[in-house]
Amino acid sequence: MKIKKALVLLLLTVCLIKPALSAPVSLFGVPDCGQWVNRKSAPDQAWLLGFLGGLNWASVNKDGANALKNVNSADQIFVWMTNYCQKNPMSSLSEGGFVLFQELVIKEVIKDTFDKVRKDLENEKK
Repeated sequence: MKIKKALVLLLLTVCLIKPALSAPVSLFGVPDCGQWVNRKSAPDQAWLLGFLGGLNWASVNKDGANALKNVNSADQIFVWMTNYCQKNPMSSLSEGGFVLFQELVIKEVIKDTFDKVRKDLENEKK
């Protein structure tokens, strides 16, 4: 029964994350994917890291989900964004950043939920 409740909670959380992250916001100086693929300049990289850091800060303060805690380096983010931009050349870094952040939040929520379920099952066995 606890597993079913955890899965329902997980599905609800995933469904609620997307609308919250796609809310309109004002952004300035957003590079587009064409610029990213062609130059990957230090200012573009800094913009992307700042954007993701801001999303993460808001997420941690709102619901405790630290989506960036399992990212090991900025290079991982840059490679992900290059792949995204090559597949979506008409997008912007903010759109790609939202997609990446959503993926990371969902992975974190799934990991936390399964860790809690595993811990509950271990406690029931004792």
